Amino acid sequence: MVFMKNRVIIFVGILFFAYPTYAISNSFFCDVTSFSHTTQLDEGSNFVANNLKKKYLITTKEKNIIVSQIGDENEPNQRIFNIITNDKWGLTGLINNGLMWQIVFLSDKDDETISVTITILTFAFVNAWVLGCKKV
Repeated sequence: MVFMKNRVIIFVGILFFAYPTYAISNSFFCDVTSFSHTTQLDEGSNFVANNLKKKYLITTKEKNIIVSQIGDENEPNQRIFNIITNDKWGLTGLINNGLMWQIVFLSDKDDETISVTITILTFAFVNAWVLGCKKV
């Protein structure tokens, strides 16, 4: 009987410590629905069209938002944002390396879809992507 009681305590303990990670860890597949670009630089005529074709995998963890660009062998890209707010309006992540600010904002639409905005701000340009995302 003691053996069974110990198993139950261990099982409940595992569930208790595993649940928060499971509850906040989600992955979403995203398509770009809109892209805006302001710059002093000449990026070429295909720059906007290429950005509209991008696809992303976004994963939320307890302290980070991981944004991975997928499907482009020439520009594989993964950015890890530190979560700075998690409130009723959504989740906000930030990367600040001194030269540029990168901000990601996730907002729930329903249980299966989210709206995401990614913004990169520098002294020379501002890029903004609006993504439509579905839970993987």
